[in-house]
Amino acid sequence: MNRDTLDRFCERGILGLVLAMLVFGPLSAGAVRMQEFVVLLALTAVVLLLWGVRLWLSERPKLLWPPVCWCVLAFALYAIGRYLTCDIEYVGRLELLRVLVYTALFFAILNNLHARNPRGSSRSRRSSSAWRWRCAPCGNVSRGRTRCPR
Repeated sequence: MNRDTLDRFCERGILGLVLAMLVFGPLSAGAVRMQEFVVLLALTAVVLLLWGVRLWLSERPKLLWPPVCWCVLAFALYAIGRYLTCDIEYVGRLELLRVLVYTALFFAILNNLHARNPRGSSRSRRSSSAWRWRCAPCGNVSRGRTRCPR
């Protein structure tokens, strides 16, 4: 197996696990009880493991870091600080674990499941060209308007 095959396997594995989490989470009543949350925690650990393999396999690893990541990181640090000063350690630890799982999932999804074509997929280009073709007889495309009066 070469790097591209393993990278594609890891990417599809991450996608499948995230979809499984998105299905299992709501069906398990939001994973409020610890039994259901442990399943989400295990799936998150596998997602992070596959993400680490993807970073290790790439020749030049890239980390996508838009400005919203600073807010997510600040909130995770705030949660850690609140855990260190909470009155009931057990409850604080459970809440911290939830925040860290959601933070890890945010970064893993952001860096693994983004579009590779910055101009949009071929489907969006086809639909926009179909829209232009439909409005072209009206002359709205050439005048800069996007709505067709029909």
